[in-house]
Amino acid sequence: MGSYLKVNLLTKETRTIKAHDGTTMQKILEIVIGRLRAINKQYFALQITDTLADGSKIAHWIPNNYTLPDTNQRYPPADKDRPWEWNLKIRFLPNNIQNLAESDNVTFTYFYQQVRLEYFDTLAEHMDIDTAVQLGCLEMRRQFKDLSHEALNKKSNINMLENEIGFDKFIPRCVLDRARSREIKKLIQTNLKQFSVLTENQCVYKFFEILSKVKHIGITPFHVKMGDLEDAQSIELHVGPLHGISYKLGDTQVRIDFDSIQAITVEPTCTYQTRVILMYYITGVPQEEQANLEVNAVENISDKTAFRIQFSLHGRCVGISAKNELIVDFCNPNKKQAFVYHLDNTLKSPGSGLCVGLSQNSTSGMLLHLVSCGQAIQLELENEKLMHKKGNTTLCLSARRNKASAQPDLATPISLSACDKMTLAIQLLEETDFLKDRAALMLPYIPTEKCDFPACAINTTPPKAQIVNPPRQRCSNIVECVTVVVKTARRPLQVLRLAKSLEVTLNQNLSIVVIDDGPDLHPPEIMTKIAEYPNIRYIISSEEDLGIAEGRNIGVRTVETKYFMSYDDDLVVSEKTNVSTMFEMIESLDASLVGGRAKQDFAGFMHFVNEGETGDPIMEFYPGSCAVESEEISGYPGCYRCDLTTNCFIARTEDLLEVGGWSKELKIQEHKDMFLRLKAAGKKVVYCKDFKIKNVHSEKGIDMVNKTEISYDRQAYKELRSNRIGQMINRFANHWNIMSVKDIEDGSELNLDFII
Repeated sequence: MGSYLKVNLLTKETRTIKAHDGTTMQKILEIVIGRLRAINKQYFALQITDTLADGSKIAHWIPNNYTLPDTNQRYPPADKDRPWEWNLKIRFLPNNIQNLAESDNVTFTYFYQQVRLEYFDTLAEHMDIDTAVQLGCLEMRRQFKDLSHEALNKKSNINMLENEIGFDKFIPRCVLDRARSREIKKLIQTNLKQFSVLTENQCVYKFFEILSKVKHIGITPFHVKMGDLEDAQSIELHVGPLHGISYKLGDTQVRIDFDSIQAITVEPTCTYQTRVILMYYITGVPQEEQANLEVNAVENISDKTAFRIQFSLHGRCVGISAKNELIVDFCNPNKKQAFVYHLDNTLKSPGSGLCVGLSQNSTSGMLLHLVSCGQAIQLELENEKLMHKKGNTTLCLSARRNKASAQPDLATPISLSACDKMTLAIQLLEETDFLKDRAALMLPYIPTEKCDFPACAINTTPPKAQIVNPPRQRCSNIVECVTVVVKTARRPLQVLRLAKSLEVTLNQNLSIVVIDDGPDLHPPEIMTKIAEYPNIRYIISSEEDLGIAEGRNIGVRTVETKYFMSYDDDLVVSEKTNVSTMFEMIESLDASLVGGRAKQDFAGFMHFVNEGETGDPIMEFYPGSCAVESEEISGYPGCYRCDLTTNCFIARTEDLLEVGGWSKELKIQEHKDMFLRLKAAGKKVVYCKDFKIKNVHSEKGIDMVNKTEISYDRQAYKELRSNRIGQMINRFANHWNIMSVKDIEDGSELNLDFII
């Protein structure tokens, strides 16, 4: 059964979502946020609100794993004839707002608008006129950032602003009513002059600075009880990333730094509520006067979320055999492998109603099975290990590895053993995210002798691309419609070489988004060099090892143009790359991606099959197989239908986002994965053998900035990449539930009869 849900955005837009009883808030959030192009989607949440008869408002944050029935049961409407209003808001914040502005301006701006609206709704009546006009002028300056100070400050323009737009869009009406129009205009002129040199984001920083003197920004209130159950007193708890935790008890104001928290004890109840005991220590207060907080309504802690348990180094999962044994298995979305990690540190299999415990029949007693929940064992997640602690003994979840492959074989029993360097690292994959990421493996397929596993559903290559008729509305200029996305790993000067080659080739500057590993800035000489390219938005991640896949995902999510071009940082564009022709083709054809080639003809078809001798599921890759006459695109000689091209391509931004981009699990070896996602979604790919790009690994053509060394350790990066290749090859194979990838380049084996 489904219903329609209207979610209000701060942009005054409304998203109407059809939600079924099983649709989670996480899924609704993904749909609603999709068009915002926000990078940090984890900062958003859904809030329900209602205005009561006396004018007061009530509001509740809804946990991401709740469904509509969960929400209605937990928060029944005050008036059954007046449903809740659903709003998309920012709930979580990083410590540094300025870093958010630089890395994700969409989320930053959304948070600013949220703070402004809250100021208008709750603080305006208590705001003095001077401060309110200051805040209003900052918003005027921000909105009309392209106007000079002289133009904005003209008396005629201020009058037009009052009459055509209205001062109440910037200054609360209740404040305007307390002063004469002439007084307000004089204050506006004075403040606009003061703020004339501020940039758009500087206006926001100044707004926060002024408002924070009146109200703490980024603070969330919670209604909790303090003390023992029998003598508990109701208080309002304020929590914020920089503020810490504070509350007022009588005339005493108490503030708790996060560092002073000694322990958090969670006690689940039989309802949706959860009791949390927060033990902390206040410096200078005697032990007998220390107090605890009992929180009896924490909405964000829940034991309903399901996870897959993945061996993070290799990509396989904890599975369940027909005999309820815990075994090593592919992470297969078609199998019931999810566990609910309860607040008491037990793992439950929701489909069976059983929990993880020790086998009652194994001779060693350390093998793990599904048992009745009364016999469940506790498993604590620490340092990427699942640990079972009993007395002075600590055992870890483990599985014996194959010496040749260094990963556990399929069907290997999972047990508890001593925690040592051989213990397998694990991570929990939230079930909803996992199913979305592995959607291609859930497509229907008919098993055959040649192919009998989930990835076989992807074997059909989409039809050849055709010219769209009637033609779509065309872009007038490549600069308006294309953004270049580059992921680099501390190699900024190679990025600048690529940018220069694009400028020289096109005789114009395309917008370029660069995602670099962090967390540190490059040396000043290099940052100055980057600043010489105003068309480059250079984002340095907070992570030291972000990975190619996730870096590209972040880059594409920042793109606001219809198309984007993807390049490696060590590529150099020339006339032979035919960038303008690529752009013309993506405009004219019904293809999702048009790509070229590097030195080698890497483009080819991919096909899943059971290997002849062993019957193992594998993927065959045929590099150089696309450039055949039968696959040529009509009207574009030298361009062919293909499954995969090199990383020199132009693509439709919307199509790449639709298929989920690149799998963030793959730090490298991510290329085939993205093209398989396109293929699974029926998206058309075109390869043009004469669109050539240079791959230059050396520093040739790089200005070394007064002999300043490139800002990365070449040898360390080379070793990291070398050590990681085998791991990521295994990860890719396990991601697609296959044993290996077989490259077929021998002409005698090149049989492409499987292509329809």
